[in-house]
Amino acid sequence: MKSIDFCREVLKEAQAKHVQETEVYMVSSTSTSIEIKDQKVDSFELAKDNGIGLGVIADGACGFSYSNDFSKKVIKNIIEKAISSAKNTTPDKFRSFPKPVKEYPEVNCLDKGLIKISVEEKIDKTKLIEKTARDFDKRIVNIRKCSYEDTLYEVVILNSHGLQYSNKGTHCSCSVTLIAQENETMETGWEMDFSRGFKNLDFEKVGREAAKRGIEMLGATHVETKRVPVLLDPYVGMEFLSIFASSLSADNVQKGKSMLGGKISEQVASPNITIIDDGILPEGIGSSPADGEGVPMQRTVLIQSGILKGFLYDLYTAKKDNTSSTGNGSRSGFKDTPHVGISNLYIEKGNFSQEKIISEIDEGFLIREVMGMHTANPISGDFSLGVSGLWIKGGKVSFPVRGVVLSGNILDLFKSIERVGADLRFFGRMGSPTLLVKEMNISGKG
Repeated sequence: MKSIDFCREVLKEAQAKHVQETEVYMVSSTSTSIEIKDQKVDSFELAKDNGIGLGVIADGACGFSYSNDFSKKVIKNIIEKAISSAKNTTPDKFRSFPKPVKEYPEVNCLDKGLIKISVEEKIDKTKLIEKTARDFDKRIVNIRKCSYEDTLYEVVILNSHGLQYSNKGTHCSCSVTLIAQENETMETGWEMDFSRGFKNLDFEKVGREAAKRGIEMLGATHVETKRVPVLLDPYVGMEFLSIFASSLSADNVQKGKSMLGGKISEQVASPNITIIDDGILPEGIGSSPADGEGVPMQRTVLIQSGILKGFLYDLYTAKKDNTSSTGNGSRSGFKDTPHVGISNLYIEKGNFSQEKIISEIDEGFLIREVMGMHTANPISGDFSLGVSGLWIKGGKVSFPVRGVVLSGNILDLFKSIERVGADLRFFGRMGSPTLLVKEMNISGKG
């Protein structure tokens, strides 16, 4: 039986219990995971995951249950559990399932060629990452982890309003973490790549860039405490965006956990900053015709030239604010109920290369890595983080630096961005270009 036909049977059986509304969410996936060590397969895993989640609304209250067993007995059981869950939940007038839509945006999430790629080719390409890294420089002495992963998935969503949605997709990734050593000094280098399709992954570049990052940090030293312009590498920019992103969720705004609550139409970032969540971005890892509720995905400008324009909504938070969902009802799987989440969240790119920005800095700090980003306060925006990177002098990279602390506030940081690079890069669902912050406090040895 096809997935959608099975879901129809479950929906019909649940509706027979005379609940107000019913929703069936089903996901099935097949994943491949490979790890290489010293040009040999260190780990190989082929996994399948299938499951169904059932939501019901009875007497104004929402209940939920799930299972990865599709037998008739188990399906009957999860229907009873969902109804029981609703009976033991407080009614909530904002809970509901979406109405059907006439059409969804055309978004290609599927690389049909992935199933034609042999396991041997996947292994060979993963080996190429390791080989390229070791060949880059003899000071690459150890490969900690060299891996490849891919997933083929199908999602089906049906509800009692007549909504019917199904979609198939793929995503692939590869990464490496390595050690560079010179004399008694050791440094870590890493790199990754993500794509919807296997052929778009640049395995050699991943190995080469990881090695380069490890080598360039050898001989890292401290600097005196000072206030200087700070350049955020795209990955670091993405990490700061991830903290900022929590304040763009309508759920956090409604709970009083957002730095941006009550600031619509206010200047909350530099005029150089535009932040977009785009669920229909071509080739985006988070792109899809619909979100986890079956609501069409869309492109939402959240901050435009520094001005806060709005927030991300799922169906529930939208009803609370008497507005429409932005198509950001997210689920991590069949065991999860919808919540506000990002699709492809990014800072719009500017017109400057990283090299051009560096050339204009008399003295500054290019941050390549941040330690402890999880300690940043997402509500106040305050942070104090260990950082490492490259010191800039006279418009050129001068020497590597580690063992210093970067302190400040997220809102102040975004308001002080003077240059935005043209090198926008995504790391999964989130992306950033190089960002130049006017000045920040660097706490060193003095």
